[in-house]
Amino acid sequence: MPRRRHDSLAKDLLTQWLEPVGTIVTSRRVQGEERQIDVLFTAKAHEPPGYRSHLGLLSNLAQGLSVIEVFRNPCTADELRGCMVKLFELRDEQRRRARRRGHATLVVLPKLWVVTPTLSATLLTDFGAVPAASLPSGFFALAQGFETVLVVVAKLPVAPSTLWLRILGRGPLQKDALAELDDLPDGHPLRGATTRRVLRWRREAELDPSPSAEAKEFLMNTDQFIDKWEKRLRDEGKAEGKAEGKAEGKAEGKVEGKAEGKVEGKAEGKAEGKAEAVLSILRARGFRLSLAETKTILACRDLAQLGSWLTQAVTAPSVADVLLAPVTSPRPRSRALSRQRRR
Repeated sequence: MPRRRHDSLAKDLLTQWLEPVGTIVTSRRVQGEERQIDVLFTAKAHEPPGYRSHLGLLSNLAQGLSVIEVFRNPCTADELRGCMVKLFELRDEQRRRARRRGHATLVVLPKLWVVTPTLSATLLTDFGAVPAASLPSGFFALAQGFETVLVVVAKLPVAPSTLWLRILGRGPLQKDALAELDDLPDGHPLRGATTRRVLRWRREAELDPSPSAEAKEFLMNTDQFIDKWEKRLRDEGKAEGKAEGKAEGKAEGKVEGKAEGKVEGKAEGKAEGKAEAVLSILRARGFRLSLAETKTILACRDLAQLGSWLTQAVTAPSVADVLLAPVTSPRPRSRALSRQRRR
């Protein structure tokens, strides 16, 4: 299934981004021939104040009851028809449910949003799609009765308001969007969780013994993102190690102690930075670490072991599972990948 990995990543990210403002159901079955909706969004009555402002244009997809279908490759005419069939079957299901409850006039009917990297001019013409009113370039609405909007990622303006939709794209658009994600301030409510999910999917793609063309593209798109993320950890570790070395030197009251502290701080800064990163991720996920677990992580100076713990910290079900993780080496990049990246 060529869409499987991208489907899963898109569902994971959309769930993370939209859960604060609505109820999310992924792979939701509809009546008739077996079909599944990628993401079914239902808006919550109450949501965190100001949260929607961080979603940008993604907030338009999170209104009322929405069906969100995401494509890794350009959506074809048959695939678009299939999405619309799922929409109509769901609308019929909603009407039947409302009639059984005696609330036929209060039924909330869903709207369809199809997110596709590109779309041919022929398909837009064949389906009568026109630029959506009150929305920027890249949004195309079908006739009103179809309750369908096509989101063409390649035609979206490059702006902070389109960041989350562009991350769902592919090629250079996705690569540039990930660079923008890394540049967001540390306090941004979507930055940390999105980064952890990208890291998790990156790790799974690295460990795939037979990566698909899609997985190879994702690896290339995330190379720069991973390099910058690891460099930031190293720099933070060096800074903390240097400061700690100075403090130890002063405490000992010896000039040589201060010098040795600086040297040791530089040497150990990289390991300390990774150890702190492991702790930060685990704490951000809500785990309570024992004193022994904290000491074990902080005392480790094996960069390979720390790298393994750092990867596991993103998805492991417990702290114990993180500490039991064996040291693994990422799959080396192929020469073909390296050549493609240089181009």
